[in-house]
Amino acid sequence: MILILFCCGILVSAQQVSLFENKVLGIAFAPGSTWQSVENASSETLELVNKNHNLQLRMWFERTGKSAQEYLDELTDREGLSRVAEPFATKVDQHDAVGVIACCSEMRRPVKVLLIAVKNSEGFYTLRFKCPDECFRDHRYQMQQLISSIVIRNNKESYIYYAETCRNS
Repeated sequence: MILILFCCGILVSAQQVSLFENKVLGIAFAPGSTWQSVENASSETLELVNKNHNLQLRMWFERTGKSAQEYLDELTDREGLSRVAEPFATKVDQHDAVGVIACCSEMRRPVKVLLIAVKNSEGFYTLRFKCPDECFRDHRYQMQQLISSIVIRNNKESYIYYAETCRNS
């Protein structure tokens, strides 16, 4: 009987999904075990790194009345990035989004950046994936998996979620 309970416990723990969330932003990811949270001082960002530490994701919200194109242009200028391709339309958690691939140099090494601006009524959630240029193609699947796991809650939904979480724990 003890052996059966032990085996069941292993199966349940193996099926647990890692959930990274930022309650201030109202965003959450369920990326699986290939990502780790990066501790930062800001409650207004969420940062993750893959297990090899060569792909980083930073997500934040920025209030703006600009279009997605204008916002991405401003963001690429602000971060010193050069666009590699034209912007493309996509969806993130059923929200309209626009993405662009850009590049820069860090410590004399070429780096690729995927920026995605997810439209919200007051601005944009921004996803910034960054990795060395030579492994950008290899990371496409990891980026797609992470993007498909994103949940964006508006503030009202976030507060309801917190209340339910507190009550159940």
